[in-house]
Amino acid sequence: MKHIEKWKKWRILIYIGVLGTLLACTEQMLHDGDTPTDELTVSVAREWYDSQYAPIVMTRTCEEDGKELPVKPDWEGAKTSSWGRFETVETPILTNGVHLIIDSETALH
Repeated sequence: MKHIEKWKKWRILIYIGVLGTLLACTEQMLHDGDTPTDELTVSVAREWYDSQYAPIVMTRTCEEDGKELPVKPDWEGAKTSSWGRFETVETPILTNGVHLIIDSETALH
């Protein structure tokens, strides 16, 4: 009987150790290595956008003719927001005339 109680104690200690290890690994996985040092601002987002894309981006329309539509961000109307550890910059899109940009699946509906 003492032998069974001794193993119960060891099993409990092993379970606690494994659970502690899993929790420690999970906590580490939730934190990514590159934490931002500066706050995301409209000017930082604009610099990044300008380095990645042309000032005016061409997109295709859903019409059969497949003509391209020039669009560019309206940086004057940009807004920043944050939620937890995530930060975003949202900006309206400037186009010529009134256009609706949707994917092909949405266009079918």
